[in-house]
Amino acid sequence: DEQKEIARLRRELRDAQDALDV
Repeated sequence: DEQKEIARLRRELRDAQDALDV
């Protein structure tokens, strides 16, 4: 499902941003 793929990518992006913030 395309929406699932998008949601997964967005979560990976958020995780990466959180890591950069710290």
